[in-house]
Amino acid sequence: MKLRRRRAVVSVMAVMLIALVAVALAGLTALVGTAARQANAAREQAQAEQLLLAGIEVARAGGTGKVALPRDVEGASLVIEGKQVEAVVGKTRVASE
Repeated sequence: MKLRRRRAVVSVMAVMLIALVAVALAGLTALVGTAARQANAAREQAQAEQLLLAGIEVARAGGTGKVALPRDVEGASLVIEGKQVEAVVGKTRVASE
């Protein structure tokens, strides 16, 4: 009878330990996902600001319209209309005033 009770206790402890590990892994996964999204947003923001600065220089030189960008800047656009410059990278939009 004691052996059965011990087996039951050990089984319950094993299931609880597995549940604890599963919760810890779920928390780590969420944390890593959040960090990845924040890093991607920061990268897009930095690229958009760089494009905006380049667009301001092009506008000062008299350029207008949609500016052709290098292939390695995928998903980005730079549009100049008069003194207004708009740079878009991914979901990030930055415009001059």
